[in-house]
Amino acid sequence: MKIVNPHRVLSLPVESFGQIKNEVDEVLGIVNSKFDGLHTNCFGLHAAQISNRPYNYFVLSDTGKKYFSARVIINPKIIERDKSTKYQVKEGCMSYPFRPYTKLTRYGTIMAEYQTKSLIGNSLKTHKKELSGLAAEIFQHETDHAKGIYIYDK
Repeated sequence: MKIVNPHRVLSLPVESFGQIKNEVDEVLGIVNSKFDGLHTNCFGLHAAQISNRPYNYFVLSDTGKKYFSARVIINPKIIERDKSTKYQVKEGCMSYPFRPYTKLTRYGTIMAEYQTKSLIGNSLKTHKKELSGLAAEIFQHETDHAKGIYIYDK
């Protein structure tokens, strides 16, 4: 299911969760299988864009072209932004597929905290990692979605 603006769920903040929901595996399965052409050039999709359940996770593609390397990033948080790396960027959003890219401010380096699904069982593994460049930009974009904020709101 793809949700495109204007849909009420896209502007609602989402909730964190402490254990794996079946939905996470289902969404990763959908993303790893055939995805419509509209999403083949994107790097991340927040749960609010593809589900009507208010959970805080997003699917991240390492390539932006193929989702075979997709990962589910659960309960993402930005712990710190390096203000010395602030820059202007043009971004688009799959929630607004027909709107032009817009300029906004991002940080080139951030400290991120997030969880991933453990390889064994349904437990979550917590990560704290410095992200820079495109990874930091994607993380900021998707965590904005978690707060109900879209690039055209900034």
